[in-house]
Amino acid sequence: SRGVSKEVSAGGRSGDSTESTEKKPLGQRVRTQLRSLVQSPAVLALTLLALVASMSGWGLRSFSVVLLTDGYSYDLTTANTVLTLMFVGSAVATLISGLLTDRLSATTIIVPAYLALGVGAVVAGSLSIPPLLAALGIVFAASAQSMGNPPSNKLLDNLSERADLG
Repeated sequence: SRGVSKEVSAGGRSGDSTESTEKKPLGQRVRTQLRSLVQSPAVLALTLLALVASMSGWGLRSFSVVLLTDGYSYDLTTANTVLTLMFVGSAVATLISGLLTDRLSATTIIVPAYLALGVGAVVAGSLSIPPLLAALGIVFAASAQSMGNPPSNKLLDNLSERADLG
């Protein structure tokens, strides 16, 4: 018969393990999860890398208009246009990165993407380049940050046990 198996609808858990997990105190469940995270330093490192990259992308998107208006004397309309280009560039970069990640190794994509994020953000924030290059650098850095997402997910899938994948 067709339909969703009990394993899928139960979230991959058998009835016995779900009941025993629910009976454990919250503190014990948190300690168990933290212990498993510490036992996998690669997952922890990848999580920290994703956190730093995400915070960098958030900072770029949040403060780029202020940087362009106050630091590079752009008018508000032009600075907001650059912000819009950042979002469009990020969407396109995510799609391209997903296609490349399916064909190449994840590290081939993630390392240059995060290096480009760092270089673009630092150079644009230095206030030492022409305004047009600063705007392009900001769009480039935000797009590079978005390019790191698909390979990061692929690396995490590779590091996870098959039963943990959704």
